[in-house]
Order: sequence, then C-alpha cells, then structure tokens
Amino acid sequence: MNMYETAVRRALLDVEQGLYAPEPDDSFQRYAPYEDNRLVVVNNFRQLPHVPCTAIVKQTAHSLGHLFKAYSTLTEQPLSPSFVSYYLRHESQHAACARMLGATAVWYALAFRCAEPNVRGQVFDIDGAATIVQAFHTTKLGLAIMSVYPEQPSSDDMRDAFNLGYDSARDVAERAIAYNRQGHHYPIPLSYTTGQNPQD
Repeated sequence: MNMYETAVRRALLDVEQGLYAPEPDDSFQRYAPYEDNRLVVVNNFRQLPHVPCTAIVKQTAHSLGHLFKAYSTLTEQPLSPSFVSYYLRHESQHAACARMLGATAVWYALAFRCAEPNVRGQVFDIDGAATIVQAFHTTKLGLAIMSVYPEQPSSDDMRDAFNLGYDSARDVAERAIAYNRQGHHYPIPLSYTTGQNPQD
C-alpha cells in the first residue's frame, strides 16, 4: 500500500467509525466589516496533521490525482476522467493564487462521507477536494480573490466571498482591478477573465 492509499484508507476508516469531515468554515464572516486592504491571517492549517475523514498530501495537484486513484483502487469505484480533471484544475488554480498572494506551503485534501442510502452497493462518496495553505498574511480582498480565483468557482467558494462581504466574483475582480490601478498587484480571478463567472 503506497502513501496515497494509506492516507485514503485512514480517512475511510474514519467514515466507517461514524466520523464526519469538518463543516465548511464560516469564520470569514468576522472579516466582513473590514476594509478591502485590511490585513488578515489565512490559516486553515489548524486541524492538521489529521482531519477526520480527509486524506491530505503536500506537494502538487498531481498528488491530489494520486489520492483520487487510491480512492478508486480501494473502493473499486471508477471515477470519470472529467470529474478528476475538474478537481485537479480547480484546486491547482486555488493553489496558484495562494502562492501569488504569498503562501509558501500548500497541501491538497480529499474528503469522504458515507454514500447516500439510495446508492446501491456503494459505501463511500467523495465529499470534496480542497486546497489548504500554511498561515500567511494577505488582505481581506486577497482572501476573497483566492476564494473566487478558479475559472469555475464552486458554491463553497462563492459562499466564502459572500461571507467576506462581497456580492459576486465580478465584485471581487473589479475591486482588484481598481486597486491595481493604484499600484497594487492583485491577481485577477480567472472566473472574471475567462467569462465563466457563475454569479456576476
């Protein structure tokens, strides 16, 4: 059993024991009253090294692909290439943005849950993939940019932006553009530049 299969197996054992992956973090709401350029600490490393029902690897998005493969091998559940490709692209885009904003360590996570009762013969489901960054400082706007940076922000990504006080991915992008005209160097969300913004 390789390191990816070991990580996935441990996470699946958590699911079998009735544990749950952590709920999405709504703590961003505390930053909503802040100005765009107010410094905040990005730190979703709090629960490492072990997060229940979650396999975590450090390195590259390629490693996340190995976690998907390990899951498919251990559960004998094939995953469609397009499903895996979407998550690899999405999480690598989050990670790229985090690095542009100053993150120096990035981890990738794959969370699991019990399958829905109506799924015949299936014990586990993938609960989602995530990019985890080691603590670093950025601004409230930078945190919002990191949330909506991918070409296709997820509903969780959009929830983070809303919790920070922004109306949409377009709102975040246009504020970044305005600050860049004043000499800042914010990355512009791909969701804005590619025209795939789900809520503009």
